[in-house]
Amino acid sequence: DKTYPSNEQLCFVHVGKAGGSTIGCSLGFSLHCSSQNQTVSEGMLPTLTAHVFHRAINDCVNDNRYYLFVVRDPLARLTSAFYYERPNIREEGVVPGSWHSRRRRFYYDCGFYIMEQFAQKGLIYSQ
Repeated sequence: DKTYPSNEQLCFVHVGKAGGSTIGCSLGFSLHCSSQNQTVSEGMLPTLTAHVFHRAINDCVNDNRYYLFVVRDPLARLTSAFYYERPNIREEGVVPGSWHSRRRRFYYDCGFYIMEQFAQKGLIYSQ
């Protein structure tokens, strides 16, 4: 294993709903890894990518010259995030004030259960 100076190492910046967890897991970081995407890839990139910025975790150093971002088509990312956050309509026993309860108000009470409804109502109110 070759060790690279810190100023040559990469900092991986996780961007939600853009494939970042899969890429992060293949680089050796524990980012929501499942058994399917937990295998660390071989090669120079996983060795160079020594730091991560993800939510409250930031072990990137000030002298990192290189950053690795995974980006995605903005509309595809928005759609993915919309459906990822949407609570299951059939769940029983929802605690008032809980995460599910707060999401439920946005998705169900506002009538945004599918992405097209969200876009249509947004267009109506922006005119």
